[in-house]
Amino acid sequence: MTALQSADRRGPAIRFLVVLSLLATCTTPCQEAGDPDTRFRIFLFLQDSSPPGIWGAVRTTSLYPCIGYKLRFGISRSADTLSLTIVGMLRPSPCIQGMEEAQGRTYLAPPGERSFILRIRYRASTDLYRVTLTKTGLESTLITSRFTFLHLRHR
Repeated sequence: MTALQSADRRGPAIRFLVVLSLLATCTTPCQEAGDPDTRFRIFLFLQDSSPPGIWGAVRTTSLYPCIGYKLRFGISRSADTLSLTIVGMLRPSPCIQGMEEAQGRTYLAPPGERSFILRIRYRASTDLYRVTLTKTGLESTLITSRFTFLHLRHR
């Protein structure tokens, strides 16, 4: 016997609550469009293998109702600027219930890159950092930040 069939015997108020709870668990705004107020933690690190260079791992600060949400990116270059555009999220299927951040990883630049402006875009916002490769690892200088937190992992 389904939840709706058993609710039929209990009256219209119970039936309404059962339908409402089923709708609430099936679709939430964050599953469809992402949290418009989310912020991102971005970890830059050097990797020596497959392919070597500067990589970025990105995580949201918001939690989502399924384990395994993936972030999608667009990468572009112009002169001394590397643009990382966060274009959206990919919902896992099947949805394994649990609260977890959306995350993704992307290749940013070859190991010979010494200094560049990192432009991070999400919807109508843009954050800027200057990233420099030194003998000891990566260094960053904040230019402007509204929605990102940049972390550097050293060797």
